[in-house]
Amino acid sequence: MGLTLRRVEKNKPQCDHLRDRIVKKYGAEGLHIAQFVQNGLFGKYIANILDKGLTIDQITLEIEQLFKNIEITNSYIQSDSNVAKEAAKITARIQSHNPSTYIISGSKSATVKCRQVKDTVMRKITGYKEELYRTEIKEIYFLNRVDK
Repeated sequence: MGLTLRRVEKNKPQCDHLRDRIVKKYGAEGLHIAQFVQNGLFGKYIANILDKGLTIDQITLEIEQLFKNIEITNSYIQSDSNVAKEAAKITARIQSHNPSTYIISGSKSATVKCRQVKDTVMRKITGYKEELYRTEIKEIYFLNRVDK
């Protein structure tokens, strides 16, 4: 469904109709997962976890955990986001849930704020390293827990 959203995103009525159908069938969390795929984050996420050298079972578990906890392991920064508030919310989520990967992303004019949020979070947490994926219009930061 996320790939279909990507394909129809320029047709607002069709895109809105599909989003409504997703929400009716799978709820808000289902829509967030579809948008995660639509925005190209899932492909980047797969590349990120493949770089960790995990087994198939570990990769499967990572993906299951991502989708199960999408609301608490992923933040999409908007151009009007308050950097301090977003950073505080993300820091609290990381400290509370200790995810193996936390994703912070933004696009277009929000990339500057996305970077500021990530920098603020990284100053406040320990045990994570950052990995950046950048395109012309997007920045995606993977904060990967460093397991000792």
